[in-house]
Amino acid sequence: MMFTAQYPYLIAAPDYRESSLGIQVLHRLCHLINERGGSAWMVGCTVNEEWNAPALKEEAYSQIMSTGKPWIAVYPEVTTGNPFSAPVVVRYMLNREGVIMGNSLEAGPEDLFFWYRPEFADKEPNLNILGIESYDLSFFEDDNPVKDMDFLYLNRIPVSAIDFGSLPENITVLSMQNPLPLNELGALLKRGRVLYTYESGGTCLLANLCGCPVVALRAPGYENYAVNEQTLKDIGAGYSYSDSPQALAEVRANLPSVRELMLVKRRLSETQLDNFLALTQAKAQQQHDEQFGASFGGWLTQRTLPQAVTAQTVLLHVILCQGAQASAISTSLSSLAQQGVDTHTVLLVASESDVDLSAFNACVVGANEWVACLTQLAEARAFDWLHCIDAGIEYAPASVGLMRQMLAEAGECQAIYTDEAIRHENGEVTPVRKPDFNLDLFLSSPHRYLRRVWFRREGWLAAGGFNPDLRHAFEPELLVHYLLEWGTGSIGHIADVMTIAPAALFDRHSPEEEQQILGAYLQRRGYPDAQLERQNNASWRLTYHRPENETVSILLDAGDDPALLVRCVESLMNNTDWPHKEVLLAVSENASEPMRDVIRQIQGGDAAEGAGV
Repeated sequence: MMFTAQYPYLIAAPDYRESSLGIQVLHRLCHLINERGGSAWMVGCTVNEEWNAPALKEEAYSQIMSTGKPWIAVYPEVTTGNPFSAPVVVRYMLNREGVIMGNSLEAGPEDLFFWYRPEFADKEPNLNILGIESYDLSFFEDDNPVKDMDFLYLNRIPVSAIDFGSLPENITVLSMQNPLPLNELGALLKRGRVLYTYESGGTCLLANLCGCPVVALRAPGYENYAVNEQTLKDIGAGYSYSDSPQALAEVRANLPSVRELMLVKRRLSETQLDNFLALTQAKAQQQHDEQFGASFGGWLTQRTLPQAVTAQTVLLHVILCQGAQASAISTSLSSLAQQGVDTHTVLLVASESDVDLSAFNACVVGANEWVACLTQLAEARAFDWLHCIDAGIEYAPASVGLMRQMLAEAGECQAIYTDEAIRHENGEVTPVRKPDFNLDLFLSSPHRYLRRVWFRREGWLAAGGFNPDLRHAFEPELLVHYLLEWGTGSIGHIADVMTIAPAALFDRHSPEEEQQILGAYLQRRGYPDAQLERQNNASWRLTYHRPENETVSILLDAGDDPALLVRCVESLMNNTDWPHKEVLLAVSENASEPMRDVIRQIQGGDAAEGAGV
């Protein structure tokens, strides 16, 4: 069964080794997640190269972090706290808390818990069990009739705590200090009469599978490791507290049920893994939703109109579809339809070779005719304001109603630009706050500041409309015309986010068209020697080259303090090296006689004569 896993897993574990069931379980979990179509890595350990459980490398880690999305850490019970600083934490309890390492979990209130066996959960309600094992059962079968060995399983219990006098002579110690390969361990256990143990462990189960009963004992001071009633309930038959012939005979008679129960649990583990994946992915999704809700993009998505829209402003929306995918066109149209715009009133501009637009409920116009079509609509007074976007750009929630209201109060402005937002490749949405009109800044990056502008119909017609010969920079070209004819006062700014542009579209520029427009602008402004230089970030550097003989006029308020005026004029003369300048003094009609004397002295001075005071 495959599943949709948006959020990856990082699993903490020691180096892989066959001798530890708990370590195998963690690595196997990673393998199973990846085999189901998820993304999981082992962290800080060597791995089993035969499994699909790769070690985390820097490249994969950087990719996970760069998405900005939540990810899931899986910690065994021997891990304290959240060392990975993971957004979502899973505690996989392969034993009871503190039994192995004596540590405290220091779990967070939102941590998810999964238990390997109910025994490890104490009295927890609503248990999530995840019982994974990966034994090769061909190694562990009861197919050797010769039972001639007794074993003592030792892992965490020190040898000094064992009463060997109570155990059979010539007992063979199976110690995790000197672990055997699984195939060798299986061959040995098939000869077992009895396996004695002071602790619960995977080796005990393997002994049962090989036809060897397990006798559970207790070592003073180490009772927390011992097999208990819950262990027997979880594992089933195969254990006894006595090594009497009668007790061992009863255990041997029930050993086949151990294999049957194990196969049942294997099938059940598939459902348990489904549950693990569903719960962990849902937790990550919940955190993603909360994270998004607290972000700028989340706020923008939930934005509503602050008041009812009463303006009757008619807006014409134009979507440029040349070279666009159908999904991008659908994204733009949907953002309008969700705000009550009848898409039949929207113009889609496309060439014949572009995507088939017949499936969209909108008005389609050819790339060579669209400007003429706009002119006809403008002359017919079919709209009040015009707005053009590239396919793939969205109208932010509530933006259409806000613009209808605000454009009705636009005063003498003939064009209005707004703030925008960028949708990055990882899905994050960030604002682009634009300043009030700044000539040099906007001319340096016309593709960022002079596109997606709202144009008043009357001004658009008076200025001659868009240049049909320009593919991308038709808006900057028209706005330059506005600046030359009507000045900066004709262009206004609404400091609110109205459109959301994919990063690639926001930064798309057409350097040839922009250079043509800016060059013509500098010529008309009287800077024939000006230079245009394109910067690395696609912005332009405009070098005007100052004229050599033009006179600069400096208007100075004379005030009513003669001494202050003298200091001001002297400072101006001493710190201004431009030779062609004049200082115009604004003098009050009621100026005192001492002030008038000082002004006459300034006018008669050598410096004043050179400056034209």
